[in-house]
Amino acid sequence: MKKTIFLTVLVMLIGTLAAYNSFKKLDADKLEKSTYDTSQQNTDITVAINEEVITLEPESLTLIYTNAFDKEYIYGKEPHPEMEIHGTWYVIPSLEDIA
Repeated sequence: MKKTIFLTVLVMLIGTLAAYNSFKKLDADKLEKSTYDTSQQNTDITVAINEEVITLEPESLTLIYTNAFDKEYIYGKEPHPEMEIHGTWYVIPSLEDIA
């Protein structure tokens, strides 16, 4: 169950951060490919970014989770943002000291 919830939240985060690709050009050959399947997407949980503008190297990013279902969902791992490049999803590298 936790894995399903985590995948759901992650897939929602992926969709939210897909626009990040236009802000920063990354070499796809140097990025790690996503291990998640978007066919397992769940619409009960949505994730949005609070900031209206995202810079090339943001110091912080606020994620807003919204539960549209009557069940309480939890997750056991921190989300890792991903982005789509030419139809393939990749993990966006993060800073080492990220909180």
